[in-house]
Amino acid sequence: MSSVTPSLVINELAKDLGPVPALDNRMLRVLESVSLKAYPGQVTTLLGANGAGKSTTLACAQGLLQPEGGTVELLGQNPFGDNPELRSRVGVMLQDGGLPPSMRPVPLLRHVASLYQKPIDIDALITRLDLESFGTRTIRRLSGGQKQRVALALALAGDPEVLFLDEPSAGLDPQSRQVVF
Repeated sequence: MSSVTPSLVINELAKDLGPVPALDNRMLRVLESVSLKAYPGQVTTLLGANGAGKSTTLACAQGLLQPEGGTVELLGQNPFGDNPELRSRVGVMLQDGGLPPSMRPVPLLRHVASLYQKPIDIDALITRLDLESFGTRTIRRLSGGQKQRVALALALAGDPEVLFLDEPSAGLDPQSRQVVF
């Protein structure tokens, strides 16, 4: 695997996770010494208990949070700061969607795809994730599983080289699990 350049390299990542929810709020939890490499064409999974720092690690890898220590390299670049070229190569599905509640899924997906130079085949994605079955409803009226399918579609819209999925199966009902996986 050494001849293949990793898509993501994290070395000794350290991030202050905030106070421990206990009597003494001066005690801090710190995510430290996380190191990993993720390669093109592979699925890399972070596993750990609730509060272990998985979402924080992903946020640092995406350039959304600045770590206190260590280094992050995403597609050969530093992900921190305003880099539209790098951002256009990365798809992100957050744990909590942040979807616009008054929008309908298919027009939203088509709009987001139009922002990319080379979007994925949107019609095929709509069919694959069965978005048409609830496409006439606004996002606020969708079930949790349907919202997750919309969030996944949005993350895939730009045909990304790297895709970050934070808790992608959270809230998926059995029907949605079957469609997504």
